[in-house]
Amino acid sequence: MRPRWRSLSPADGTASLLLRHWNMPADDESPREARSGFITLADPPISVLLVDDDADLREVAAEVLRAEGYAVTALADGVDALERLASMADAGIPLPDVLILDFVLPRLSGLGVLRALWHLGRFPPTLIVTGFADRSVDAFATNLGALRVLRKPVHRDVLCAAVREAASICSTDLRRARGAKP
Repeated sequence: MRPRWRSLSPADGTASLLLRHWNMPADDESPREARSGFITLADPPISVLLVDDDADLREVAAEVLRAEGYAVTALADGVDALERLASMADAGIPLPDVLILDFVLPRLSGLGVLRALWHLGRFPPTLIVTGFADRSVDAFATNLGALRVLRKPVHRDVLCAAVREAASICSTDLRRARGAKP
């Protein structure tokens, strides 16, 4: 079968101009059933900074997000997270696209990290994760700029949906900063 070429639009989520599809699916065949070869230039993955002091939860959440294609950096401490973010900002390195903070962290809580970033005036879309059922946590977190508060244990689908939502906000903000329409 001869390869066919098809143009990609920016809505496809890649920076590619052309897609080489070796075996186009028949009308009654889904793309998954068709064997294909792709040549694309993809955008860099969405970066996530995940901060949780529970090593098991941190590693499981990091693996779930990596399996979804996110570039994940995992830390266990609020001060380490704040130092990492400050050093990135000082070095001119872009901040992570999404920040996930546990509510209770050693040395500096998730809300303490968020409050420090708020005072600096720069922070990525942030998700707070907590084991507390008290809804006052939600009010504190959202008043400081958190996008959502997730309750532990967080189901993988809920985590991935929340990160997708946060990443889409980051993507929209970047497009606005570059003068493009969202």
